[in-house]
Amino acid sequence: MRHTKLAQVRVASLVSLLLMFAAVLAGVVTSAAAAVRGRTIDVFETTNGASPNAGLILDSSGNLYGTTPNGGSYGYGVVFELSPTFAGWVNAVLYSFCESTCPQGSSPQSALIFDSDGNLYGTTAAGGTYGSGTVFKLSPASSGGWTESVLYSFCATANCADGAHPTASVIFGERGKLYGTTSAGGQNLCNGSGCGVVFELQRNDNGQWSENVLYAFTGGNDGGSPIAGLVSDSFGHLYGTTWLGGAQSSGVVFELTPVSGAWEQSVLHTFCSAVSCSDGAYPWATLILGPDGSLYGTTTLGGKETYAVGLGYGVVFKLALTSGVWSESVLQAFDGQDGEGPYDSVIIDSLGNLYGTTSLGGDYSCNSVYGCGLVFVLRPTSGGGWEEAALVVFSGGDEGLGPYANLVMDPRGHLYGTTEYGGARGLGTVFELQ
Repeated sequence: MRHTKLAQVRVASLVSLLLMFAAVLAGVVTSAAAAVRGRTIDVFETTNGASPNAGLILDSSGNLYGTTPNGGSYGYGVVFELSPTFAGWVNAVLYSFCESTCPQGSSPQSALIFDSDGNLYGTTAAGGTYGSGTVFKLSPASSGGWTESVLYSFCATANCADGAHPTASVIFGERGKLYGTTSAGGQNLCNGSGCGVVFELQRNDNGQWSENVLYAFTGGNDGGSPIAGLVSDSFGHLYGTTWLGGAQSSGVVFELTPVSGAWEQSVLHTFCSAVSCSDGAYPWATLILGPDGSLYGTTTLGGKETYAVGLGYGVVFKLALTSGVWSESVLQAFDGQDGEGPYDSVIIDSLGNLYGTTSLGGDYSCNSVYGCGLVFVLRPTSGGGWEEAALVVFSGGDEGLGPYANLVMDPRGHLYGTTEYGGARGLGTVFELQ
């Protein structure tokens, strides 16, 4: 199975990254463009979190918020805030997961979102009442500090028909509803663990939240195991990706359309449809919606086939709707030197440039097999193509390595992101590019 190979590639790469820490204690971050300067603004040291693999969000004051699946007071992850001061950035842990027996959730792997009142929302992949993950809310208390509440605990129904193990963020929809995905649960397929669902959470008059499954994947042509979250258009249509399933068992892009009080699922693209998976394979990332209504995303494998990797180093792709038909085009097929293994989404600026990370590739002197990852930009050219440039190539050590998460851009055009490894303790960093 191709997805087994993908898992083996990532596990092997992570093992290699961990083993090499002792040999790269003095790595440097290098820039491919003189105008780009990178610096580490925070280092994870267990108490303040460990090994972040989700992106950051910004508030109007320039504070950064994020999650880590490990570390904190109990070892099961944190929600943290980074605040800029004249003396540098200050890290504050807003909440540590897994108090007592983890009824409040554990191991958050998703980014966060804000509501208009400044509350934070996210998911945990584990913990909760039934041990299969939660959707949670963090509210600032008037006396200081933050209060966590669980909006929903998954696997509350037989065979986890309501979903299990959410790994992505939620989004807001109409009338304050929350929409998201779970990587497992749903129909009792996919080796009995379920193939994942798309869900809706709605707040009732009594203040409690109730869940509704909008779609349960079968693992067949419709896709299976959505690792990524959702994006919505102005018509309320939901778009997402599945890591597995599809006609080629390499994932799909799907759309959910509200029709007469129900939801209809359609597959917009099936990956590995082209020869040697040149169109990409195994999408892990949430899509973004461009200003022209096109969808942009990444796949972890596919693109340029190589002997060493087999299925390629991953791609950045675009799905455009023309005359009612969605068509895919590959904007960038990585070759290792210019990046390998993009696991999260890209972001787009006002000029149409795309920014993202690759978890591996780049500088192979720090790891001869996998590299340490990089930050890239894709710029549209006058001829209709795209040009890629590496803004920062990680070399391990104190500056970090393994940037798995997407980036966030502030109003000044500065980029912020995380690395899952590296730093003084080898537990990851937060970096800024300006």
